[in-house]
Amino acid sequence: MKRSWYFLIFLCIASLGVASSARWHVIKSRERGALPGGALVKSVTLREISTVEKDREAVVTAIVFQEQNCELQVIDNPLRDKKLAQVMSEQHFLAGVNGAYFHPDGKPLGLMISQGKVVHAQETARLLSGFVVMAGEKLQLLRVGESMPVETIGVLQAGPFLIDHKAPVAGLEGTRIARRTFVATDGHGLWMIGVISPVTLANAARVLLAAAPRFFPTHPMQRALNLDGGSSSALWVDLTPEPFSQSEMGTVRNFLGLKLK
Repeated sequence: MKRSWYFLIFLCIASLGVASSARWHVIKSRERGALPGGALVKSVTLREISTVEKDREAVVTAIVFQEQNCELQVIDNPLRDKKLAQVMSEQHFLAGVNGAYFHPDGKPLGLMISQGKVVHAQETARLLSGFVVMAGEKLQLLRVGESMPVETIGVLQAGPFLIDHKAPVAGLEGTRIARRTFVATDGHGLWMIGVISPVTLANAARVLLAAAPRFFPTHPMQRALNLDGGSSSALWVDLTPEPFSQSEMGTVRNFLGLKLK
């Protein structure tokens, strides 16, 4: 019996050692360009240093902007006949990413409000844990159950939350590797939208937290919400002399577009 207890203690210590043996570190940071309103486009490369597995790398590319200068808009793509780059260019956005999930028939999955109009009602699912909310002059990331502002003009329901209370959310899926799209804030008026090269949801949270000081120099990242990922992930930025684009593989139902106020 005593030997069994020693073995269990050894396994616990070993598992803690494995968990602490891998950490994401920034190895390169690049500023890709600036946009009107003070928005910046950056790419940060990170490496996971592990003593038990081969080292891995991830890249976060995002647009950082001040809430007082820029706004996000929910853009509907009801026919799913256009890709992000075409919509953002035609409607003169500064930048944009793909939006939230959708049903196989193309209907939005979860609450979607665009230009003050309710396109689809809220749905209940473990994955749909939060909202990107545009209300008046304010942007918010809210959990399901938190009060929605009265003057809401744009909402996308998505999830899961990757970062909350300045820490990675516990219990995130840790096996499926895919591209990730996200929206995040430091809680003090600074925001970012972007994509992460293929990682698990659990590692997406760790990567974002490790990269956050390169995007949010003054305050730590307070919240980050995962959007639709995988083949839907897309990023477009109106840089000169030519736009920067990471295209989606298919077509999606909605987008988040960035414009000057």
